[in-house]
Amino acid sequence: MDRGVRCEVCGHPVRSAGEGLRVCAHCYAVTEEGIGPWTYEPPSRRWERAEMPEPEPHHAYGFVNSTLCGLTGDDIVASPYPWIPERPAACPSCRTAAAVIDARWPAEKRLPRRIRSAADIENGAPPF
Repeated sequence: MDRGVRCEVCGHPVRSAGEGLRVCAHCYAVTEEGIGPWTYEPPSRRWERAEMPEPEPHHAYGFVNSTLCGLTGDDIVASPYPWIPERPAACPSCRTAAAVIDARWPAEKRLPRRIRSAADIENGAPPF
């Protein structure tokens, strides 16, 4: 843990994740140094599926060789595929953990990304 550094989302202590990244163990918010916290994503778009020796159930990758349900090991890595909690093959314990973590994000931090209108673009704002 980085002493004295608090999560910008929930206020809990954060730990360094290397290369200018900090991770909150409470709400799993990721903060980039000099940029701020990453945008909120719901559980169905937030987690990668863990690559593991056993193909099922599908576990959600947490951080540093672990799953949301607490499995750890050097052979657990993030896959390039999303973890979808609604799928039947999703680990029930990861599904529960994802819901608990999601509930820790305050409502005011869940604001949707701003959608640019045609008027914004016509006035010179970039279309993203």
